[in-house]
Amino acid sequence: MNQAHLVLQSLNVLDNYVVIKLKPNFIHSFTWGDDIDIITSDVNSAIESLYEFHKNYLGAKLHVHKFDNHQAYVDIYEKNKLLVRYDLYENYGGYKRIKIKPHFFSDLIAGREKISIQDGSANFELYVPSLEHEALIRFMEYSEYYWVGPDKIKHLNFIESKKLNTPDFFKSLHYYTEISKEYPSNRGLSTTFNKLVLDILKAKKTLGVTPITLWPKKIISYLKKLCL
Repeated sequence: MNQAHLVLQSLNVLDNYVVIKLKPNFIHSFTWGDDIDIITSDVNSAIESLYEFHKNYLGAKLHVHKFDNHQAYVDIYEKNKLLVRYDLYENYGGYKRIKIKPHFFSDLIAGREKISIQDGSANFELYVPSLEHEALIRFMEYSEYYWVGPDKIKHLNFIESKKLNTPDFFKSLHYYTEISKEYPSNRGLSTTFNKLVLDILKAKKTLGVTPITLWPKKIISYLKKLCL
């Protein structure tokens, strides 16, 4: 069986999950050793389901790297070669700059959407976050890791391409996140960027007049320049 087909088919055995940051054109962009990020309501159950699925395929071996009851990596090997890594989370993040509020994860799964991926006569169905929740995850990740280089610009490109309602997006960002009190304010952050992120995350009562609402494209452009 085609490796990408096998991975997509394996998702059918999972309950209460969403695949986040799914690669565009997954069937043709999937390569050996790729990872697939999954948020689920029960990591332990997901591990058992993936084990039962893959053990039916000759030569497939499963290695589990369990960090705690809420996060695990499940590596699938075929002929001693890594086929795929399932990154399983019950509470995605672990960020130092942004704290994600617990109700985000229940809302994420409750608001999930079913999509279909077609490849010739084969059709695969899987669950992904709503567009708003997907954009929030990408923005959170960009805000956390922006200093590592231009590889995270893809998340800003995604948000910009979807033409989201900017005021609603930042209201949701405020609703689901808060500034982490544990993050040191001088850890390589420029004063301008740090103030920008603080304004974004605290934008509630003043959202209607903030420049974030009036000039979203300028802000996206500014964030990109910081990574170049």
